[in-house]
Amino acid sequence: MTQTPAITLTGDLAEWLIERAERNTRTPEQELTHILMPFRQRAERARERRKQREVWKAVRRRPPPSAMPD
Repeated sequence: MTQTPAITLTGDLAEWLIERAERNTRTPEQELTHILMPFRQRAERARERRKQREVWKAVRRRPPPSAMPD
C-alpha cells in the first residue's frame, strides 16, 4: 500500500464528501480514496503504455539480424 499525501478539505466539498461517505458507510478518507482511485488507475495504465511504447521503439531501432556482421 502506498502512502498518499494528507489533504484538508473544507466548505461544500467537505460537506458533500462527508454526506456521501455516510450514505456509503465509509469514512470520508475512504470515500475520497474511492473517488480518486479511477484517476490513479488510469495514470498507472498510461505509465505502463508509455513503457511498452519505449520498448517497442527500442526493438524497432535495432538492425535486423541479416545486417549484423559475422
